[in-house]
Amino acid sequence: MNQEFYVYYSTLSTVELLQIEANRQNYQPEAVEAALLVLQSRTVTNEDHQALADMAAAENEQAQRKKEKREALKTLAIKVADTTRPGPEKTGRQLIILFCIGLAICYLLSTPRTIRYTYYAFTHGAFTDPYMYTLLLGPIITSFQIYLLYKQNKWGWLITAFLYTVSLLVSTIGLLRFSRVEIPGFLGYLRPSLYSELWPIVLYGGVLYFINTRRFMELYPVTNKLQFKTIALSCVIGLLISFIL
Repeated sequence: MNQEFYVYYSTLSTVELLQIEANRQNYQPEAVEAALLVLQSRTVTNEDHQALADMAAAENEQAQRKKEKREALKTLAIKVADTTRPGPEKTGRQLIILFCIGLAICYLLSTPRTIRYTYYAFTHGAFTDPYMYTLLLGPIITSFQIYLLYKQNKWGWLITAFLYTVSLLVSTIGLLRFSRVEIPGFLGYLRPSLYSELWPIVLYGGVLYFINTRRFMELYPVTNKLQFKTIALSCVIGLLISFIL
């Protein structure tokens, strides 16, 4: 018998030793021998056996959850593949999946710009600039927005309509003032290019047009009245933000 194994297993609880006995195929023969000798020197109660059964049930449940997650990811991958594959007109659900994928791709494309501005802020001590926190909140808001859209929750549509309406107005007014107004705060040192101001307008306008089409609106429980209020409120807030900036 290996004395080192015996000394080590003497420090383990009875339940842990019972677990080694039940899974002896996963241990070296000398380790199992030492564990059994230690176990023989102890009094094994019904509570110990019950605790072992509970541990086994918890491990089985965890393994089942992992299996279900793998199956869910596999199913999602198949759905995405079927959705993006060219073919007949897409169903409403496929349309939503394509839209969510498009939003995710657009956000990923803007990530290098976000990283550059964030790095510039931290290296120049601009920790209190409000635009800095807007950039940092971007991943959280976008992830939440895409999740709600995917679940066909009306708040997904409302958040998307609000954000893109405000962004469209701010970007459009910013483009009109491009020749004489710099971006406020620490980004004033990073004067934007005409391209960087123009392409977001095209993107925001395209998204707004798409989410307000009749076919897309039918997929979400949003009434015409709520649609009008959301766009109107977004326009007002967008104009106020543009005025402040």
